[in-house]
Amino acid sequence: MLHPAQKIASFFVAKKLIPAQDYEWAVYGLQRRLLAAVFYPILFLIGLLVSDVYSTVLFFVVFTSLRHRVGGHHAGSAIRCLINSSLIVLCGLFLYPQITAEWPVVGHSLVGMIACLVIGLAGPCNDPHIAMTPAELDRNRKRMMWELLVLAVAFSVLPLLPWGVWLSKTAAAAVTLAASMLIAGKIQNGGFTHEQE
Repeated sequence: MLHPAQKIASFFVAKKLIPAQDYEWAVYGLQRRLLAAVFYPILFLIGLLVSDVYSTVLFFVVFTSLRHRVGGHHAGSAIRCLINSSLIVLCGLFLYPQITAEWPVVGHSLVGMIACLVIGLAGPCNDPHIAMTPAELDRNRKRMMWELLVLAVAFSVLPLLPWGVWLSKTAAAAVTLAASMLIAGKIQNGGFTHEQE
């Protein structure tokens, strides 16, 4: 995805749509969007194979929102990203029902709250390839905490609603995946220290 992103960014600079000093950021942003255009449909298809459209859409809304703020594991190539992401999703699809089988009503909310707690304590992950400034990292941390607060309140209320188990199950799976990616990213980038900041 790097080569097409560079060509598009060069075109933008040549046409004076972006300043030359923003070339690297344009390449990075375009590369992320091109990767998302390829990978999200594949992951969405996996979701449709194991669940319904509504669950898949809710999962992606919660996961992408958190993933954007939390960061986490970034593979070295597009193929490795696809393989790693698919394996993590498939592993989660196998393990998650095993974890929540004993508590069908509150189990999902409990797993979701634990995942929120893990993210709140460990996130966000400042990947060296992205290298957020301290101000950007602080802004992401504040937004992440607000999202986690909303999710924690939702996980507290959802088991009380007749259709809440479905919502809780889907949201908890998404938050758990985001927490898994965060932990993998922290390990990949040197562990759970504040050196990244």
